[in-house]
Amino acid sequence: MPHLEDIARKIEKKAQFSWHHFYEMTAQQLGEIVAFPKMGKIILNQIYKFPRLECDAYVQPLTRTLVRVELEMKAHSEFVWDVKYHGTAEPFWILVQDCDSELILHAEQFVLRQSELNDEHRISFTVPLHDPLPPQYFVKVLSDRWL
Repeated sequence: MPHLEDIARKIEKKAQFSWHHFYEMTAQQLGEIVAFPKMGKIILNQIYKFPRLECDAYVQPLTRTLVRVELEMKAHSEFVWDVKYHGTAEPFWILVQDCDSELILHAEQFVLRQSELNDEHRISFTVPLHDPLPPQYFVKVLSDRWL
């Protein structure tokens, strides 16, 4: 039986789609990708253990050069906490970047605790605006362990 590490490499090589697509696949489809149908269910179970948050961002201008960002975050309903992988806490990085991902305008760590898994979390912070104003900024929330 192949190791999960080998299977992950095989999936990365063959898959021509975004990570989000894996959540829409069946165990049978995943098994076909790795040419080992019996592993499909195991792979699917592992996919749901990757940390996922649902995030909504609200932006409020404070001055001409400063905005307040409020993030509402909650663990995705399909995310399965496994103490073997996540322990009792899962760290994430919150990043705000310009549209070209050249500048990090804000960075802070957020820790999701197993005991607060089903709670909604709110984080508020300010971000400076730079001239010339880019058409948009991006807020990214990335798992610290699974980058």
